[in-house]
Amino acid sequence: LYVTEVPEQRALPDSDFECLFLRKEGVPQLRLRPQVGAISPGLYVFELVAVNSPVATLSSAVKSDCGAADCWYFSSQADVEDSSSMELDLRVAAAAPDLQRRIVSASIINLDVFQMLNIMRIDRSLALNNVIFSFMLDQSFVTGTKAMQLRGPLGFYFEEDCLPGLVIGADVFGAGQQWPPQYKAFAADVVARSCYGEGPRAALDLSPTFMSDRVYAFRIRVQNPEQVPPFNTWTMQFAGEASEPFASFALWEFHATRLVPLVLSAGGLVASTQRSLLGCEGEAEEATRMRPGLPMRLEIRPQSGFRRLLLTAPEGWRLMPSICCDFSEVASPTQIGFTCSSPSEPTLVVQSEGGKTFQGLRNYALWIEVQNPSTGTAASGSRWQLETFLTDVPTGGGIVPLFPLDVGSAAGIDIQPRVVGWHFARLPRTLDGSVPRSKEVDVESRGNIKLEMLFGSVLPKPLENGDVWEITAPFGFAFEGEEGCYGASWAQEASPGPGPGSALAVANCSASSSLPWADGPLARSAFVCSGRQLRIHMRELIGPYLPSRQAFPGFDCSACPALEALGGNVLSNTSGGDLEGCETACLGLSGCTGFTWGEPGQTCVLLRSARCQMNRRDGHTCHAQGTLQFAATVLTAIMPPPREQNFWIIQHMRGNVSVASAAIASWRIIPSICEVSLDGAAGSALSIGFFPTTLILSVRTLSAASRLSLMVVQPIGLDFAQSFVESIVELISGSFIAATGSLTTPGMPSNFLVDFPILADRKYSITFAGVALPPQAGLLVFGVHTLVGDSASIMDSCEGVPSFRIVGRLGVLRSEMISALGYRVSLGQTTLLTGDIRATLPPHWGTTAHVILIVNVSVPAEVGDIFRIASAFNLVLAGSALRRVSADGSLGKNALNTTLALPDDSGHFLATLSRPLEQLVPYELTLFVDFAGQGPQDKAKLAGTPWTIDVAVGSKTMEQNSNPTGASDIVCTNDGLFEPEFLTTVPYLMELSPTEVAPNSIITLMVSIFPASSRPAFIELVAPIGVTFPQSCIAEATRSVQSCEPREYGEGRMAAVLTLTRVVLVEGAAIRDVPLVVRNPPRASDGSRNQWLAIGRGSKKGEELGWGEHSQDYVVVSMSVNLQYTPQRGNITMVATFEITPRALGILTGAGAALEIKYLGIGGDDSGVFFQCYQGDPVAPPNDWVMGEDMTWRRVGAWFPLQMLPGLTMTMQPCEAPGAKAVSFNLAGLSAGQVTFAVRLLQDSWLGRTLADSVSWDITLRDEANFIVDMFPELKQSAWLPSLGVQPLPLVWTASFPGERATIIVAFDLLNENGLELHTICVRFPSGFNHSRAKVSKLFGGEKESILEVLDSMPRDWPWVRSFDDTLSDRFCIQANTTNLTVGLEYSFTFGILVPKESRWPATNIWPIDFCNHACLANVNASSSDAANSSALRRLAEVNPDLSNASDNSVVNTSNDTGADGAGQKETTMVLQPLIEDMTITYFLLGFKPNEVHPSQVMEKVNIAHRSGNMLGVCLSVAIVLAVHL
Repeated sequence: LYVTEVPEQRALPDSDFECLFLRKEGVPQLRLRPQVGAISPGLYVFELVAVNSPVATLSSAVKSDCGAADCWYFSSQADVEDSSSMELDLRVAAAAPDLQRRIVSASIINLDVFQMLNIMRIDRSLALNNVIFSFMLDQSFVTGTKAMQLRGPLGFYFEEDCLPGLVIGADVFGAGQQWPPQYKAFAADVVARSCYGEGPRAALDLSPTFMSDRVYAFRIRVQNPEQVPPFNTWTMQFAGEASEPFASFALWEFHATRLVPLVLSAGGLVASTQRSLLGCEGEAEEATRMRPGLPMRLEIRPQSGFRRLLLTAPEGWRLMPSICCDFSEVASPTQIGFTCSSPSEPTLVVQSEGGKTFQGLRNYALWIEVQNPSTGTAASGSRWQLETFLTDVPTGGGIVPLFPLDVGSAAGIDIQPRVVGWHFARLPRTLDGSVPRSKEVDVESRGNIKLEMLFGSVLPKPLENGDVWEITAPFGFAFEGEEGCYGASWAQEASPGPGPGSALAVANCSASSSLPWADGPLARSAFVCSGRQLRIHMRELIGPYLPSRQAFPGFDCSACPALEALGGNVLSNTSGGDLEGCETACLGLSGCTGFTWGEPGQTCVLLRSARCQMNRRDGHTCHAQGTLQFAATVLTAIMPPPREQNFWIIQHMRGNVSVASAAIASWRIIPSICEVSLDGAAGSALSIGFFPTTLILSVRTLSAASRLSLMVVQPIGLDFAQSFVESIVELISGSFIAATGSLTTPGMPSNFLVDFPILADRKYSITFAGVALPPQAGLLVFGVHTLVGDSASIMDSCEGVPSFRIVGRLGVLRSEMISALGYRVSLGQTTLLTGDIRATLPPHWGTTAHVILIVNVSVPAEVGDIFRIASAFNLVLAGSALRRVSADGSLGKNALNTTLALPDDSGHFLATLSRPLEQLVPYELTLFVDFAGQGPQDKAKLAGTPWTIDVAVGSKTMEQNSNPTGASDIVCTNDGLFEPEFLTTVPYLMELSPTEVAPNSIITLMVSIFPASSRPAFIELVAPIGVTFPQSCIAEATRSVQSCEPREYGEGRMAAVLTLTRVVLVEGAAIRDVPLVVRNPPRASDGSRNQWLAIGRGSKKGEELGWGEHSQDYVVVSMSVNLQYTPQRGNITMVATFEITPRALGILTGAGAALEIKYLGIGGDDSGVFFQCYQGDPVAPPNDWVMGEDMTWRRVGAWFPLQMLPGLTMTMQPCEAPGAKAVSFNLAGLSAGQVTFAVRLLQDSWLGRTLADSVSWDITLRDEANFIVDMFPELKQSAWLPSLGVQPLPLVWTASFPGERATIIVAFDLLNENGLELHTICVRFPSGFNHSRAKVSKLFGGEKESILEVLDSMPRDWPWVRSFDDTLSDRFCIQANTTNLTVGLEYSFTFGILVPKESRWPATNIWPIDFCNHACLANVNASSSDAANSSALRRLAEVNPDLSNASDNSVVNTSNDTGADGAGQKETTMVLQPLIEDMTITYFLLGFKPNEVHPSQVMEKVNIAHRSGNMLGVCLSVAIVLAVHL
């Protein structure tokens, strides 16, 4: 065996240390220098990061300093700055390796267990090991003999002649074993010529052939180091190539071992002391017995996976796995089964079951029962040895029973002398106050109580000044609390003689009332408490102190030890000691009194706790030699202490050294059940004398048992006689458990027993139905115990638990919470608009809501009593009310006086009763709840917090009244059973575009919803009234929304249900840019809530999580449009003006559009009206005029542009004669603005409507896909009126030169007898035109005396004009002589005007002409339409100011020139309707452009002259006209 002596290594300082690289005279140097102090002598190990030269350095020259071509020199200088300064140590040179080409790869091959066995790869410390190395060369072909240098970490050792351990052939992986495919064997001609080892280095000569594209493997034997070296890497050099350092392997060893003993005293426990340790998992309590051993824990962390663990203890130790052996992985939820055995007393074998393997590099804990050596021993040299193995491993040669793995050891333990006679006694009384108890559990055995205890021991050595007795209680016990030490002192007197319940001193045979240690030398000793430790500091002793030997008759106390026996345990003699002549005196147990120790194994079963003393029977004198006794108060543990920490330990400390110690097992703690409650079931009455009611017991058990006992101690009278167990639920798993039996204790109806399998560390909810409450009020106090079967063995206990008070009952019959808006609506204070659903939705966080409760009381309450509510909600007193509900539902007067308030606690509602509350009569309680500052994060707190509603006696003080948990002032209560599930929602924000839409349009509405933290799965978008959705209501799925479906929401509103994607649910993100497809109504619903509203839900029909309403009205904006026509029969021309808005232009996005005007008629009757669209588009000059059969010139086409936008092209879609109900125009080159044009239509019927009736028109702007972009639906216009019998002819002008004078000729036909009522005709000028302010006679160069001559009226010399009026500059009027009017003639008159400059030419050149059957004259106005259109009428003047003279307040019904094909239609055959009094009909005649010449001025004059028979007038007129044109 070769062991490398490695001196202790040191590390360089981490700070205040300089590492400097420099070149001095071309030589690289590295300087290491401390900034403070000096480098201490020793071996230092450090790493350097350096860059090798890029050029290989192979030199045959060898320096004598280091035996290599290059050397590293190390020196220590007095002055590192001066290399010539004194060298403190002899300079040393180390060979620098040649720089060679890099080997592609080199490594140690990791093997599986099968391969390790085949080659005996053993990674244990100092073991001879067979390691397989691999390498791949960079050179393509290597021949000849080459040297390989293999260098391992410090501590490895190669044999000097390592050739026998070198394997390069086919057996590298074991004889006959198959190679892994990635590795190649050396070529057959390769020969290992030599192998020389020196420490961790091996030099091999190999020849002749190697190639670069193969990974070669070889095996070599090497001895492992004793421990893993700090630099655990290998290097390889071969054929002029060198490897990077590659990793070595970890040794099979234990990385951490630790022994944790309970006590270090020799012999372990006090001899013959009864043990209460339950042992290992699964060992029943009744199997425990007196043991001389102690539990010890061994902590290990092995390197390798294993199946067997071998533990060997030092000499003198005894391992007892039959009593306790437990092996497990620390903090692992799953464990592997195991067995424990002890081939000999100092050895232990732990074997896994089922061939399973314990994993390596895991932390394990081994619990083993041990017996300390009987005499003191030192730990040095006595280590505990550990080994792990694999068992039954298959190999090529068969099954290997044991394959050794990790080895290690744990430091031994110093064993001290034992403190003799260490004992304790418990006093059977507690110091925790008086509470009602069932007396089923010994007080001393309960957990979490204060006990008075007596302790004593025999001193093996005298006490000295400064000595300390250190007593450690079991885990969970405490000598000290918040108020300090509970109390400890020297015992002042011995216990009285034997008797039931007495405390037994160790001597138990003295009648003396004073003991020698109560004062004297130990009087100044100090008792110091600290947690579970009690220290007695020996002070002011005069020399070493040993208590005197006191003689007492009858007993030899030093020879017979005392015993502490517990109920249910077995007392037996297993100590093996000489107990001849001893007998027991078990106080309080006649069954054990006189028990004589006989043969080992004789037992005495103790049913209750007892204190037993073995005494001499031979009359020997009792001596209390060296015995000290003291008293202390201790708080017992709540839970049973862990098995290894349930001992009372004493140590005799001198300085910091323990000179003696001992341990004695404690008793079994019956756990105090901390989590226990008894409450009424939800909805159950808890008032006095009520039957039947239901109680729910919630209890968390700590131990396994089979029976539960519930006993109600007070008030007296609670009766379980008719009760039964309704259910048992294990709350952790939620599983139901069937009771195997239940009964009441005979003669004790308030004690109920339930049998069912009770598991440890479980929480149960047991429902007891059919319980009769006591007839008297009071605080209910109960106790709970768990037991094993019918025995008296109590496992867990909890007594004196206060529960609820038995008082009057206050019931909550119904509850709801509504928003402030909903509350105002319910009171009739607010009237909602149609479709406003906000009042039906839950209130928002951050707002004020209203809670309405219907309550009653089981006992009456008086005026002045306190009505109070405690809740987590912020209740507002102002406005609250408590009103009696009558049988008819009406409410009485408020019974609350809210002047009494709680300023510091808004969660408490407090008011006095101003009226008495009648028994079992419903009352409506209304409260305001303020959610300001609260949000969804408070939902769980509010929902899970019950409301306590009660009535208290009003004679108490204000402080008492403000405490809803007070016990003595409650009249009646709801017992906190009202846990409201009020739905409070998150306010949503919405973004929606557009908010202004066209009537009847189908649009894509972009909607974004911000649901805050509510995380809805569905969004319900509720549309305004009239808005609908198609079946697929989303244009396309988005990142937020995967589908949409419409549904009826109610209140006349439709909703789109959006199914959100998982992305929204996971991220809780906003729902952005949802393209919703909607159908808009013809108009917004008047008097309705026209706003969108979003509701979030967790499921389609689930509760609302949040909601929000858009801040803006959703406005259906009718298209800005103006239609003007004359409501008369015949061929008429309509003047239409419409506006292309920026909104519409944005929707069209540069594409074309179509404009449609459609006649709807009256009540769906659209007969009689035809647009003349078969006449086509207007024609450009000079072919834009045509003469009709009546010799009248008219413009060509069915429509005529009047005011167009720049770049706009407009063409009419043609139709077949006689026309269509709708006319459509294709638009291109769109821009925002107004467009005015005229279009011809035929009205060929009279429907007999009155003036109050109206007809409807649809004007629609559509995009190229025929979707509505803008619209004015059902535009109301005046219906067709009775015929006035007038038909104007096209306007004729003599000249249109800007800035000059011209003559206007107005002509008309009288079509029927109604025309004979014609009274006044007024011609109104377009803007810019004016009177010429010169008589017409002067215009023609001569004086004319008559009106007929002035007006050049036709028929010639026919006196049909009575007078004219030109007082207003913007119009010219004449008054007709009705007596000279004749049906069937054409009339005309002429007047002069001033033509405006071209810059002031009106955009729309329309000449309104009013025909009145009354004296309208200059103040004539067009007739008004019905008032329903007033808003649209007002828009007319804004849309087309050039037509504003047509009407001051109304959309004007206009007529135009008679169509060419309809000129001859007369109404002679129709039945005339009576004319309307003061009737005015306005016609609009198309004007002319600047410099436009009427095409047939001469022809018009000829035509007029021909009709009048005055040829001379014709010639004169032609001459005059020509002169004017010249």
